[in-house]
Amino acid sequence: MEREEALKLRTVKYSADKLQVSAKQGWNLLKTAISIFCWKLRLGRYTAPSPVILMVEPTNRCNFRCPLCGRGAGKLTRAEGDLSLERFRQIIDDAQGLKMLFLWNQGEPLLNRKLDEFIKYAKSKSIFCVVSTNGSLLERDGKKLLDAGLDELIVSLDGASAETFSRYRQGGDFDKIILSIKDLVNSRGNKLKPLISLQFLLLKHNTGEIGEFKRLAKQIGADRVLWKTAQVSNSDEAMEYLPQTEGLSRYRDYEKMVLRRIRKNCRRIFYSSVIDWNGNMTVCCFDKDEDFVMGNVFLEGLEKVWRGEKFRSFRVDITQGKMKPMCYNCTEGLEKLFISSKYL
Repeated sequence: MEREEALKLRTVKYSADKLQVSAKQGWNLLKTAISIFCWKLRLGRYTAPSPVILMVEPTNRCNFRCPLCGRGAGKLTRAEGDLSLERFRQIIDDAQGLKMLFLWNQGEPLLNRKLDEFIKYAKSKSIFCVVSTNGSLLERDGKKLLDAGLDELIVSLDGASAETFSRYRQGGDFDKIILSIKDLVNSRGNKLKPLISLQFLLLKHNTGEIGEFKRLAKQIGADRVLWKTAQVSNSDEAMEYLPQTEGLSRYRDYEKMVLRRIRKNCRRIFYSSVIDWNGNMTVCCFDKDEDFVMGNVFLEGLEKVWRGEKFRSFRVDITQGKMKPMCYNCTEGLEKLFISSKYL
């Protein structure tokens, strides 16, 4: 099969699987829509029994030292650990009607040797699965992800050359990762899954390689490129790391850390959440160090935490404009998280 034909079929499959829902997922989507409608019109504070989207953290360990990452920079204070297969199955069994699963958070997910088993179990429940990785362990585990039925693999490279890559992805081997991606593409052959996306975090030092990155991605057989804006914690980091070119950053003011937003209200608290390796449910991925733990799903059960008074009170605060510190640097309502996304 020609590359162009295979890519077309793969993207159609990817989009169709994203939209396809089982009866349980459809029922949960309807309940979630009713929940949002009730909250918006102040008709009550009903919450659907389960999230539509979950980010589950396989591990918060990492083998890279990326300077803008809380884990890579050594800023996170919470304990390190891995999610067990048994506990993962408990999460999936409790998340009735879950449609989409993101398997990463504050760590490199492939450091958890059970990741392919996670995917297999989630796919047995017709859940759409995405993994984002630094690519360092694809040589070892890439084929396992393919065989597990993964829907999308995102590999973060942030450069089109070894020199540019290593300035941010500290601890990585660019040439090894490129070779691993090529091998994975060859192993996949004409199979329609997973979609392989290469991600490019837009930074001051790498903007000169934006065009070359697309050429590299196509050359090694990737399906899509993602140019993503970067998050920083303060104005000093903004000045050091972020592009000065207009339109390549999520911030409109580096000194005051003002984001380019088209809306301020938060929608994700009604349909998604994050569960860390230890079972703690937090409101979103911007609570990197568990400052807003809503409860522990292993001890209390997922539905009880998701619909509990602590999470309900948090939703009340946000809908009333009582924003938390992490909310001011969140991607919710951004003009653009990805400057561009192109199929190859």
